[in-house]
Amino acid sequence: MRWPGGRADAPGVLARRDDTVVRGHRPVRGRVSMGRSVVMDRDVYDDPTDLGLPFQEVQVPAELGDLPVWHVPGAGSAVAIMLHGRGMSRREPLRYLPAFQERDIDCLLPAYRGDPEAPTIPDGLARLGAAEWRDADAVLAWALAGGAREAIVVGMSLGGGMALTLARRSAHRDRIAGVVVEAPFLQPLPTLVGAAERRGYPGEAAPMVLERAGRVAGIDIADLDQVARAEGLSAPLLLIQGAEDRAVPPASAEALAAARPDLVELWRVPDAAHVEAWNVDPTTHRARVGRFLDRVVDAPGGAPTAARG
Repeated sequence: MRWPGGRADAPGVLARRDDTVVRGHRPVRGRVSMGRSVVMDRDVYDDPTDLGLPFQEVQVPAELGDLPVWHVPGAGSAVAIMLHGRGMSRREPLRYLPAFQERDIDCLLPAYRGDPEAPTIPDGLARLGAAEWRDADAVLAWALAGGAREAIVVGMSLGGGMALTLARRSAHRDRIAGVVVEAPFLQPLPTLVGAAERRGYPGEAAPMVLERAGRVAGIDIADLDQVARAEGLSAPLLLIQGAEDRAVPPASAEALAAARPDLVELWRVPDAAHVEAWNVDPTTHRARVGRFLDRVVDAPGGAPTAARG
């Protein structure tokens, strides 16, 4: 919960009564008075220091200019690139940091083109990850040039689609040891159909809208269908999908898992809405991600990642 000058965590559903949910209350900063309006925010942390982790902001050269990147150092030789979703910020992936830091994995959380603190897009048009993934690729190249031996790519929502495009198309894809995506943008058409229908528009118009959008933005919409392009994946993949997600169809996650059962570990999370698996059960989320990392990342103890920034 957030209000001007204050913040409190509201962990755990204690009770449900008709249309009312009772949650816990743990003050973080300030005190909230009875009857005050607050904002509920699923992104609990503001920066890595909220998790007791030191960090620095570094600048990474990319296609449109330097990207501001939070760097949380690790002592191992692996690096994680953590990509937030559309309209969100670097705060979104912070929940993943503890599982990675426990394993001495360097973590890089970039702002990318179109974010308020990142380079602007010249024509102002976001491209559903079709161009944005190249910013993630620039961060990956920078990390490898700095001494990282292997990478884990983490993506949430649109960032998940970017992570999968990166894993398919990057010139450094052979250095990607694993991918973790949560509620990823996998298939443009069913996602847009659902969004249109929730807003009272006819879903039948979605194919025409997508085709038009692709022409205007100069992008290949078909390349954003990660299920149709699943043969291009080669790294192990942990796919986290909330069963109650209304923004991204859970059926798309099922389809990707069916297309690549050799690579995809699908974790279906009951009661979780869009990118809310951690909020539903932080302990299980941390443990599940940790087990995946233990399976795909080399054990710490190799040559440390070179200092960067």
